[in-house]
Amino acid sequence: MQWFAVQSVVRHRDEQSGEAIYEERLLLYRVDSVEHAADRAQKDTASYIAGNPGFSEVSSPSIYALNETVKELDGAEAWSCLHRGPGNAAEFWRERYEKYSL
Repeated sequence: MQWFAVQSVVRHRDEQSGEAIYEERLLLYRVDSVEHAADRAQKDTASYIAGNPGFSEVSSPSIYALNETVKELDGAEAWSCLHRGPGNAAEFWRERYEKYSL
């Protein structure tokens, strides 16, 4: 069994401004394969959407396999994602994280 972190993005609703609200969810599963993690995440996301009328899934989940030696989650790296962006770190932060945060 191995830990997998699965990121899914769900669209909540439209705002009066014409923008929409999106939620990034990060779910952890201890399963025996990446396929099993994807299956669990799709079922959990479908259940979440079913319980929240008007929500919709934005794309297929992204899956990150934690190091195989991780047995406990305390202090474990649960997600890592690389992005290409502007050379100015403050500009990258504003565009990636602050521009649309609530």
